[in-house]
Parts: sequence; structure tokens; C-alpha cells
Amino acid sequence: FKEELAGYQAALKFLQTHPSVDTRRVFLIGISLGGLFAPLLAEGTKVAGISVYGTLVSPPPPYPGRSDRFFQEFSTVDIPAAWSKVATRVQVLHGEYDVDEVTSRTTHQSIAAIVNKARSGWAEFKELLGLDHCWSRHVSLEACRDKCGQGDVEPLLSDTILEFLRAVGR
Repeated sequence: FKEELAGYQAALKFLQTHPSVDTRRVFLIGISLGGLFAPLLAEGTKVAGISVYGTLVSPPPPYPGRSDRFFQEFSTVDIPAAWSKVATRVQVLHGEYDVDEVTSRTTHQSIAAIVNKARSGWAEFKELLGLDHCWSRHVSLEACRDKCGQGDVEPLLSDTILEFLRAVGR
């Protein structure tokens, strides 16, 4: 976890020192596990805004593809505290059919509430109807079960994020 975060921090620092980058218009977009890194990155760097989708606010149970060390290090990080320190506009997006306990609607609403408690009106929560965790569209929750990403290709997530970037980046 610490190594992955350090890599993101280095990449963001490099991006913001590149001469062709307008540092007033750098946004963080975090999807799934990437969304929990966003408030940690924003702690040390000024960003124009943050958009997250399908993310979490506490460590999930271990799963394949990540080491035990990743989850051990992650368990020591206070993500809600990081969200409470975010000093930028935040868009919190949730897919209607993303019903996993750690990426639930309630989780996403809690992120917006944490940000808004610290800075009233700075975070917005939106539910994207019919979308699963992998941002594909399904006709029903039943049709979505065990088919993440296998629904219809849908530009709703990207369109919603771009709308936010345009509105905040003015």
C-alpha cells in the first residue's frame, strides 16, 4: 500500500512540475480501489477536484491480486480522516448495481457527508442508474449478478465525470 501510494505521489508531483501542465486544472479520478488513494494524494498537493466511482472508505477483506502486506498497511490508514481534510470539490459516483458491502451506496454517501461536514457543499453524490461496479449497464440487479463489466457499454460514467471536470475546471 505504501509503495503504491508513493508511486502515485511521485507521478502527481512529476505531472504538476511538467511545463505543459496547467497546475490549476489537475484533477484526480479514482475508480474502485483507486478512489481511496485520491484523498491521500490531495493531502499533500493542491488539485482542482476529485471524482471517485465504485470506491471504498475502509479496508476491504483481502482478495487475490494484492499482497497480505498491502492489506496490513492499508488497515492502518484512516481514509475518513483523509476525506475530512480534502480542500477541493469532490464528485462521488456510485453505480446502482454496485451492491458489494464495501462499495455500497451508503459508503459513497458517507464520503460525500464527510467532505460536506468539513466544507459544506463541496461534495456531490450521484447514483448512476443501471451501472455495475465495472460501469457497464444492466437491465436489472438480477441480470447483473456475477457479470461485472459484461453489460452494455455505457458512456454515462465518463460523461458524468467530464461534466464535473468542465464545471469545476472553469
